[in-house]
Amino acid sequence: MKFLWLSYYLLIYPLCSYTSGNNEIRHLLNDLKIAKADSNKVNLLNDLSWEYRKVNNDSAKILGQQALLLARKTGFTKGEAESLIRIGIAERNMGDYKAAELMFKKALDLERQRKDKYGIARAHNHLGITYQKTGHYNFSVEHATQSLTLFKSLGNKKSEAQALNSIGTSYRFKGDYELAIEFYLKALKIRETNDDLSGIAGSYTSLGNVSELQGDLTKALNYHEESLSIYEALHNKFGKATAHNNIGNIHYQCIDLSKAMDHYLESIRLKNEINNLYGASGTYNNLGLIYQHRGKNEIALTFHQRSLELRKASGDQYGIAASYKNLGKTYAQLGKDRLALESYMSSYQLAQKIDARFILLQLFTEIAEIYHRQQNDQRAFEYSRKFIQMQDSIDQELRAAMILQTRYAEEKNRTMLQEEESQRKNLLIYALCLGLILLSILVALLIKSKRQQQKIMQAEEQALEAERKEQMKQQEIDNLLKELERKSVSAMIEGQEKERMRIARDLHDQLGGMLSMAAIHFKSIKENIDHSLHEENQEQYERANQLLDEACEEVRAISYNLEAGNLKKFGLESALKELVKTAKVTQKLKINLLIHGIKNKLDSHQEINIYRVVHELVINILKNAKASEVTIKLIHTHNKINITVEDNGIGFDRNDPSFKPGSGLKNVKARVKHLHGTLEIDTGKGKGTTISIDLLTKLN
Repeated sequence: MKFLWLSYYLLIYPLCSYTSGNNEIRHLLNDLKIAKADSNKVNLLNDLSWEYRKVNNDSAKILGQQALLLARKTGFTKGEAESLIRIGIAERNMGDYKAAELMFKKALDLERQRKDKYGIARAHNHLGITYQKTGHYNFSVEHATQSLTLFKSLGNKKSEAQALNSIGTSYRFKGDYELAIEFYLKALKIRETNDDLSGIAGSYTSLGNVSELQGDLTKALNYHEESLSIYEALHNKFGKATAHNNIGNIHYQCIDLSKAMDHYLESIRLKNEINNLYGASGTYNNLGLIYQHRGKNEIALTFHQRSLELRKASGDQYGIAASYKNLGKTYAQLGKDRLALESYMSSYQLAQKIDARFILLQLFTEIAEIYHRQQNDQRAFEYSRKFIQMQDSIDQELRAAMILQTRYAEEKNRTMLQEEESQRKNLLIYALCLGLILLSILVALLIKSKRQQQKIMQAEEQALEAERKEQMKQQEIDNLLKELERKSVSAMIEGQEKERMRIARDLHDQLGGMLSMAAIHFKSIKENIDHSLHEENQEQYERANQLLDEACEEVRAISYNLEAGNLKKFGLESALKELVKTAKVTQKLKINLLIHGIKNKLDSHQEINIYRVVHELVINILKNAKASEVTIKLIHTHNKINITVEDNGIGFDRNDPSFKPGSGLKNVKARVKHLHGTLEIDTGKGKGTTISIDLLTKLN
């Protein structure tokens, strides 16, 4: 009763139009209404064609054709190539493989003109799939391999895995299951490396299909169940529907019809939810076969009719012929011979049109059986004869192919034997003639060979010596250039320090002295003017006097900082602590300072450069990083110093072409290079920045 109720529900469930059930199509149609006749409208039409491919290939084809006309009218070649691909997919889904092949070849030519690697790869990929459908598996592998090469060069791992999977499927259709598995596993490895869960599920599906063909139904079932579990985790209804259908097929082959039906019904339920009515047609057909197997032909008839309805809507010619055949067989089992013959004839006309020989062979025997049951021996004999004729025709074609192959092999062997015999005779003659010649010149050749070897060895030794000298010369040039660069950087940094010292002395000795003298003169006249100033003027005078004192103090502080006075007086650790204190007050920034292992004073030249580096990095953070916290570490171990400055700011993208390092970072790099150190930057947009510097220790 459970199966009957659910079957009834699925068949009478009112199906809304695909448009109303698909938000993507609804949005695209709304956008299309207001779109101008330009490249944007071409893209909208192509996107709609792609969405309609699952439910109505006639509509998908028409939309692709509209996009093609508009793309050509507006000169939008990229959209034109896309349109050709969309039309080709619709033609392939409808079984017109010649038309599909033509569309994909036109797209390939256009993409080659545009020199679009991705477009060329995509066109090769679709040609490979089309040749799979027509049984031209060598062509399929050839195009899929070209697609694979291009996707590899583009670094497109997802498409690379798809191409590998496509090659595996071609080998599966050829019957080379071991090679198919090899390519499926290569695709799976790429997908696992890139955490492509949907792709991994697809690989499991392919491996399940090939295991099923190998007759290992247990392994096939395991693969399909793994695929189902991934699709469930991804909430992918389309994938789940496919997996349930595949699992149902395995149970059907195991004659576990109850489990098969459960999975088929779940597959249909999911496909109805996502309005994938085209995909549901095959599953309805499978349900019909189960009910036929159980002898419940009335229910089977309903499912076959539903499958036929969906296949007609999608334009699947081969599927329509198969559905009519299944309907005919069901009517025949119900004893309704007239309806059975009508269905068989509909299938017969279409199968003849598309040359579906496998369907025709089945039809001839089943039609003959009905006429025999009706005691219409003439018609029964007619269709039995058609069956025999077609079977003979197929057998003759096979025998002809085998004969041609045998003849070709025999002719090839005969030609090879003749050539071998002729070669043996010629070789004997040549051997006799050449034997005398070789014998006479053997000694001369040996002597000449020895001399040539000596000359070659001498030439090789001379070449090696010349190469060694050239390498030494090049090494000397490289060393000279490095030394010149080092001296240039050293001179620049020493010049900067001397200029700092000069400015500091000028500030202290000249401007500081002038301000101090002005303050003394200013205060000396205070007594003379106290009695003559009003109270308001007296306050202004006091304020001016205070500002003058502050200016003197500020000049002394600037001079002290430029000379790195705290550094000279108390050492690097004290100077860095003072720097951190000043930065905290200035920016209200949380700065963590960790200094470890510096017990002795470092070389003064190294200390001042380390101080300048940290100072420059802190200034950069204050100006650009928008950070709330900074950590500065100075770790001294053995003969090595590590400086790490880390902030939680906005960071930057060094791979961005628009990014250009400022003068501050350039100065830091120059000082690190001057100190023969190494510098590493770890950053990214929104990830903060960490700068790590390693230097060798120089002690006083």
